[in-house]
Amino acid sequence: MRRSSPDSPAARAAARRPGAGGFTLIELIVVICVLATIFGVALDKFQGYQENAERAVMRTTLASFKTALQLKVAELLIERRGTEIAALQGQNPVTWLEEPPSNYLGAFPAGEAREKPAGNWYFDTSAGELVYLPRGAIFGAPGSRAPYELRYRVRIDFETVATPQGAAQRFAAAVLAPAARAPG
Repeated sequence: MRRSSPDSPAARAAARRPGAGGFTLIELIVVICVLATIFGVALDKFQGYQENAERAVMRTTLASFKTALQLKVAELLIERRGTEIAALQGQNPVTWLEEPPSNYLGAFPAGEAREKPAGNWYFDTSAGELVYLPRGAIFGAPGSRAPYELRYRVRIDFETVATPQGAAQRFAAAVLAPAARAPG
């Protein structure tokens, strides 16, 4: 078998062949750009999944509070203590649960909640409202880093009914509704 010398035309052609020594700078830049694009799309999808998960947990916890309110109202009606239903307005729905959610911080005035971590609930004793502190810009919060609160209040509705003695108020509904209040 014959070996070609380093000065032979075949050796010189092999040395000049593109790609013989690895990637060119352009190829490397293209690969990095493609990987960066894929990473960016994946990161965006992951953030969307995180937001959806937080939204689902928040709504499930809110449903627990609503169920606790309905059970409290049912208890009062069964025990013929319907006149006490109106007093549920402004009360903390967490007290009606067997145990508070793991992300419940407690009950205190709103001013003390300024430094509380996002993703948690607390009861604002000064306003009588249950408050959720979402992370980032989810739930339509204005601005991704601005402090934002989702507030809920127990609302008891009555209806007027005609009686032989005249008009009377009768319990109609108990709801945990969004509080009509500006964020922040």
